[in-house]
Amino acid sequence: RDRTFPSGRTSREGHMVVGDESAVITLKLVDQQMELPDVEGTPLLIRNGLISMEEGHMKLVVDRWGKIISDIPEAEKESFNFTVNSARDMSATEYELVVLKEDGEEGESGAAPGGGRGRGGRGRGRGRRGLGRGRR
Repeated sequence: RDRTFPSGRTSREGHMVVGDESAVITLKLVDQQMELPDVEGTPLLIRNGLISMEEGHMKLVVDRWGKIISDIPEAEKESFNFTVNSARDMSATEYELVVLKEDGEEGESGAAPGGGRGRGGRGRGRGRRGLGRGRR
């Protein structure tokens, strides 16, 4: 699918199911990643991938710090000798964010754990350093 941004830049997006012996997951492909071979059984090596939540479902994303390698040397292809566990699809499960109140009950407050007090509930944390002191 093609996306056009307000700046006029266009981007191509697609999805591919990838997996190993533990499970399968949907891999989100962007721009040059769309040129990967989409042939079942083709080994791919994914480095520094991360999980993105889209509408409650997990997607595997490889951003600019990650890498997808499709040209795997013959010596390393031996490590790809496994049967993919397609029965366990991690992207098929829908997840829901549950916010807990301080006493451990579920709630809709949206407040940070510890009342926004930072580490260990002892103050405001490090992000607000210097507030309230005035200038010297």
